[in-house]
Amino acid sequence: MTYCSTNTRCIFHALVALVVFAFAFPAYALSPSDSLLGEQWYLDAIAAKDAWEVTIGNPASIIAVLDVGVDLDHPDLASAMWQNLGEIPGNGVDDDRNGYVDDVNGWDFVGNDNDPTPAYDVAGSNPNDLHHGTVVAGIIAARGNNGQGIAGIDWLAKIMPLRVLRSDGVGDLNDVLAALRYAHEQGASIVNLSFVGTERSVELDALIIELARDGVLVVAAGGNEDQRGRGNLDDFPAYPICSGNGEGYVLGVAATNEQDEKATFSSYGDCVDLSAPGSHIVGTRFHDPDHTAIAVGDRIGQTTFSEPYGGFFNGTSYAAPIVAGAASLVRGLLPSLAPLDIIALLRQAADPIANVPGALTGKLGAGRLQLSRAVREALARATAAPSMTHSSIEFSRPIVGVLEDVIVRVVVQNDSGQVLGGRSVRLLSDRIDDLIAPTTALTDATGIASFSIRAQQEGIAELHALIGDLTVATGRVVVASGGAAGIGIGSLLKGSTSSVYVVDARGKRYAFPDRQTFDSWYADTSSVLRVDDSVLAAFPLGGLVTIRPGTFLVKIQTDPKVYTVERGGVLRWVPTEEMAIARYGTAWASRVVDVPDAFFATYTSGTQVGPGEFPSGYLWEHPATGTRAMVENGTLRAFGTRELFAQNGLQERDVFRHLVVELPFGNPILGREQTLAIPIP
Repeated sequence: MTYCSTNTRCIFHALVALVVFAFAFPAYALSPSDSLLGEQWYLDAIAAKDAWEVTIGNPASIIAVLDVGVDLDHPDLASAMWQNLGEIPGNGVDDDRNGYVDDVNGWDFVGNDNDPTPAYDVAGSNPNDLHHGTVVAGIIAARGNNGQGIAGIDWLAKIMPLRVLRSDGVGDLNDVLAALRYAHEQGASIVNLSFVGTERSVELDALIIELARDGVLVVAAGGNEDQRGRGNLDDFPAYPICSGNGEGYVLGVAATNEQDEKATFSSYGDCVDLSAPGSHIVGTRFHDPDHTAIAVGDRIGQTTFSEPYGGFFNGTSYAAPIVAGAASLVRGLLPSLAPLDIIALLRQAADPIANVPGALTGKLGAGRLQLSRAVREALARATAAPSMTHSSIEFSRPIVGVLEDVIVRVVVQNDSGQVLGGRSVRLLSDRIDDLIAPTTALTDATGIASFSIRAQQEGIAELHALIGDLTVATGRVVVASGGAAGIGIGSLLKGSTSSVYVVDARGKRYAFPDRQTFDSWYADTSSVLRVDDSVLAAFPLGGLVTIRPGTFLVKIQTDPKVYTVERGGVLRWVPTEEMAIARYGTAWASRVVDVPDAFFATYTSGTQVGPGEFPSGYLWEHPATGTRAMVENGTLRAFGTRELFAQNGLQERDVFRHLVVELPFGNPILGREQTLAIPIP
């Protein structure tokens, strides 16, 4: 086992395999079809195959693996790699402006580059340790039923590889903190930490609590110290498993063996929430067949990189990802479940561990993971429980006047999107003067409970729908006098300043950052309604409006690239002047709008424009037939009449007639479509 030096900044070491060797596996004819499924004894121990009858994976799950690196091209993992869609690969530009250039598949926080694959960077270290992160990733998400290798716990989850450990298994606290922040900002829902250190960090405690409160589940291995007499985490605490100020925000994992007993090496203590198999594990290895020899000290040693699979691996390092995969399956059934609730559900479903000595009672968590029981409990809750993410509050009008009635509908659904009838719903306002009738109503067969609200004063009424003590939905209605009658979805408002705003369906106002953006949507300012600032203030700010899709090209003032704009402010880089001319004519440069740096963050980066592609929103008229259409997702939507063109707020100056667009025709535009006519984000 590799230990960190006394340098206080170097606090973590990987929980490396106790035994690693290569061997050839025979092929098995099993269902699922993975050839090494018969070697994965732990799948039967946790009842994974029965669990897969309920769910094989959570496609929304992004699991960050902080480790020695992960083999991005492994045959069982390549399709499982997370991709940062905000980055254009290999262009040397930080397209999504997150501080990391070309971080397409994660980041190497040790080498400070965009390649999070394992790297031999410490002379004399054991090259076998480079398998560690790839084994962890494979246990979580190796693709199941693909005819090769192993089956991960979650066949659909994505792995976000973040390298924080060197080839000797040692890592720096600052790298771990940076990687955790990156995982959080880039949308990871679960983080796997298969390493330990002996020194507590206040910064790590605070960050883990922040992640948990924002819905990110942190799973941490317990350590392999029991064979050294330091396995009692109560006496010899380790981190990050014991991080988080003892508030239970980390899902700590100990290891069991093939006899369903505590593995001899596994640490234990009050920091452990759950146990899982961690002995005799076959897994996905770092696969680099061209790198079969490596300098180890003053000699040349043979690596085990030639085969993509191998074993056997032992350690709590491999118990933790089994639990991380289990948590991913549970969250797929209950997306709104908070980290503490996931931990509680997995603990509730656990099986007792065999032959636990009295001194270890309660020190191995709630028991050994039982995946089938956990996912079936999650399924039962999803069917029965109202969902805070799928339930909603709807209004007959988002903007009303004082003493005017507005109908409020509370739609109650579970996490699967099924409506729940017969539920008693209370509707509350945060303003005591608002009149709600009735205060309690039952949902009908369509899952809807109906109310009305009459406001006694202008402002914003925040409404909360409760079932029992659970708030299932929130919403707001804007109450405005002195011009409210003429205000609705799409209204253009202007107060005492020069700023112009558009109102969305939720009663929020979005600002046009400049006149160019306004002009891309409207021919003139005749429809702008001037209102008192008190009325304007009743509409909360929602953000900035972006250039109308397909009509103009944009560039940031400090960046020479030119982009098309698609719906939602998605930017797509036009790589050559020839492509710009082909779409916008020889005068294309006159259609380029400079966007200040401060406003550029309103937009998001998409893929590069390819040959033959046209941005959604592009307006075209056939130069011979006069057929007029708009491009949308690779098809042409023809306008039924010329009047419909104007009704959707489109302008003649934005129609291009200089070329023939060879795209298939899709659904025609037969009426005024709000998403076309109104710049609602």
